[in-house]
Amino acid sequence: MAIQELKPVFTEWTLASSWSTLSRRASKGNGMANTNSIDPHKVADHEHQAWQGAAPLYEEYISFMTACSGQLELVHEVSGISDDSVILDVGCGPGLLAAQLAPMVKSVMGIDFASNMIAEARSRFPDIEFHHADAENTPFDDHTFDCVILNYCAHHLARPERAFQELRRIIKPAGRIVILHPIQSRQACWGSFLKALLEELPPETNPSGPLLNIEEPEDYVSLLKSCGFVAAKCEVRVKPVEAESVNLLLTAAWAVTGLYEQPKEVQERIRAGTIMNTSQYARPDGGYHFPDEVLLAWAEVR
Repeated sequence: MAIQELKPVFTEWTLASSWSTLSRRASKGNGMANTNSIDPHKVADHEHQAWQGAAPLYEEYISFMTACSGQLELVHEVSGISDDSVILDVGCGPGLLAAQLAPMVKSVMGIDFASNMIAEARSRFPDIEFHHADAENTPFDDHTFDCVILNYCAHHLARPERAFQELRRIIKPAGRIVILHPIQSRQACWGSFLKALLEELPPETNPSGPLLNIEEPEDYVSLLKSCGFVAAKCEVRVKPVEAESVNLLLTAAWAVTGLYEQPKEVQERIRAGTIMNTSQYARPDGGYHFPDEVLLAWAEVR
């Protein structure tokens, strides 16, 4: 898909989504934003609209950051999965992580609340079972899965506690939940673009997330315990993102933020700022090594 063809895909997904990722900060304590000023229904609608639009371009332009940069190794390290495990990938998108996990386990399923994502996943991986479903209300019986995984998903949930409680219901006793959560202020790759963006265009009040913007391990442990999980643990990990060219980041940024409608001089300044911000991560071979940091959290069901 040529970059010119991406413009109409995001006619409704504007800069609000990216602005909020950097500008909204969690309240103290459990890392939840001030929900008194945020309508979770509007957040859910916004996120649904955004990921419906992202489906056709996710693999080519976004997955290098979110699904194909070390996620598999981190999940496998703490999940306790084996070749007889039944697992669920929540917020599976076009199914890329589920497909990587499939050879390691007895069965893997995926859910996503964006039907376009599920259509992409089913088309790409017909041997894997994918369901159009919300994390707050899954179609599964109690105690179905040995492990439930949320990879780069939890910070998009409108009501994280409600979703975690529902996921706890479908995990088997002694099973685990595993969460890979980007630390918003320590995303070297996407943050290089967002820093340049915010220097030109100030944040706007909008209904988008993230409502869950946790940056400290102890806050994730507290949140999981409050949702009924036990033996909760969380660690900060460096999860590098490799890019062969800064153009990959620029293409992704323009495609998912609707910058085409901004004046050309504004676009050029943001482009130049992004290139300058990424220069510190340049590799000798001309590519880029971004030392993104994430929270790796896991807990069990009693």
